[in-house]
Amino acid sequence: MFVRLRKSFYRIINKIFTETVIEVLFMGAILVAIYFSLDLNGQNFFSKVDVTVFLAVIVAFIVNMVKTSVSRFIRKKIEDFNKLSDDYNYLIKQYPCEKNLIKYDNTVEINRFLYRKTLKKYKDGTAKFPVIIERILHDAKFEIKDKPQEQYELPERIKENYETIMQAHEFSDVYNQLNIRLNDYEYDKATNSLKLVTTRTTYFDSLVTNRAMDYKWGLKTSNREIYDFGPYVNQLKESKLSNHLGFNGFVETSDGKIVFVNRSNNVSIGKGTLGNSVGASLKTMYALNEDKEFTENGLVESMIKEIHDELKLERKDFNFSSKNIIAIYRDLVEGGKPQLLFYIKTTKSSNQVNEMFINATKKTEKAYLQTKLAMDGNELVFIDRNRLKEVYITPEMIIFEGKSYLTMPSASAAIVILMNYLEECEKQ
Repeated sequence: MFVRLRKSFYRIINKIFTETVIEVLFMGAILVAIYFSLDLNGQNFFSKVDVTVFLAVIVAFIVNMVKTSVSRFIRKKIEDFNKLSDDYNYLIKQYPCEKNLIKYDNTVEINRFLYRKTLKKYKDGTAKFPVIIERILHDAKFEIKDKPQEQYELPERIKENYETIMQAHEFSDVYNQLNIRLNDYEYDKATNSLKLVTTRTTYFDSLVTNRAMDYKWGLKTSNREIYDFGPYVNQLKESKLSNHLGFNGFVETSDGKIVFVNRSNNVSIGKGTLGNSVGASLKTMYALNEDKEFTENGLVESMIKEIHDELKLERKDFNFSSKNIIAIYRDLVEGGKPQLLFYIKTTKSSNQVNEMFINATKKTEKAYLQTKLAMDGNELVFIDRNRLKEVYITPEMIIFEGKSYLTMPSASAAIVILMNYLEECEKQ
C-alpha cells in the first residue's frame, strides 16, 4: 500500500514539475538566497561580485527559458502540418491520374457573397478534395476474409529511421494497440456485397507510415516521396503502408440535426479541427471475437462501442447494422488510408446529446488515466440536416452561419459523401 502511494506521489510530482518549472524554482531559490546573504559587516552579495556579469547570467537564463517555451509552443501548433501536408491542391496535383476525387460545388448564393475571399482560392465555388470515393453503399452486405496470423511488416528504411519518424508525434497523446489492416476489398454489384480482406497491423506502425506521410526524416526524404509518389495512389494490395482501417460517422438527432465534434489539441491528427460525429480507428478490443478473428459482427460492434465512447449514446438510443455503413473511401493526406463512413439516427434530441457529452467531458481525465482512452473532442456543434447545402465546404474548412471551422479533408469530404448519399436516397 505504501509503495503504491509513493508511486502515485511521484507521478503527480512528475506531472507538475516539468523541466521549465524546475528551472524557474531553482533560479528563484538562488535569488532568495542571494537576497538574504548578508555578511557580518552588513555587506551584501552584490558588493562582492561583478553585477554586470551576474545580470548577464540571469538574462541568458531567462532568454533560454523563454526560447524553450516559445519553441515548444510553436512546435506543438505546427505538428500536424509537419507530418501531413496541408497544401491540398499540391497533393491533388501529385496524383493527376486519379479520377474519383471528391468534388463539391458551393452553389448557394449567400455563400458566394459571404465567403468571396475564400472563393479567390476556389474561383468558381468548386472545391476538390484529396479524398478518393471508392463507392457509396446502399444496404450493402459485408463479407470479411480475415487472416489473423498475417502481421504487417514495416519497410526496412522506415525501420532504420523509426525513432526519428516517431518524433513527428511529439505532442500527441498516442498509445500502441493492435489494429485491423485492410489489405484489399472487392465490390460485387450483382449481390451488392463488399468483401474486405484483412490482416493485422499496429497503431504505432501507422504513426510512422500513414500518419507521417510528409514528415522530412531525411534531407528530402518522406514516406510519400518514397512509397506513394504518384501519379496514381497505390492500390491497397500494393501499398507498403500500414493502412489501418478507420471510420467516420454521422449521427442525426431526433430533431433533425447532424452532430459535429470540435477535436481537442492532443489527438494524433486534426488538432483543434471540426470532426464528424465519430472518427476513430477500428479497435480490435471491440472488433475481435473469442478466437481473435475479425467478423462482420465485430465490425458493427466496434462502431457501436465507439459511438458510446465518443458521444455517450447507449445502444437503446439508436439502431445500427452494417447497412448503416454508407461508403468506403481513401484519404490521400494519410497516403490513401481506407475509411468507412456510417450514418445513423438517434432517438435523443440535440439538447440531450449535448448534455450527455458535457457531463462526460467532466470525467474524461479520470477515465483517461485508468484506460489510456480519451474522448477526441471537447465541444459539440449541431447543423440542421435540411441546411447542409447552406454550408460552404472546402478541404480545410467549412463555414456555416458566418462562422468558420477548420477541418481535415477526410472530415469535410465526408459531409459531401453524406449529402450525395441522402440525395440518392431521396431519388429511390
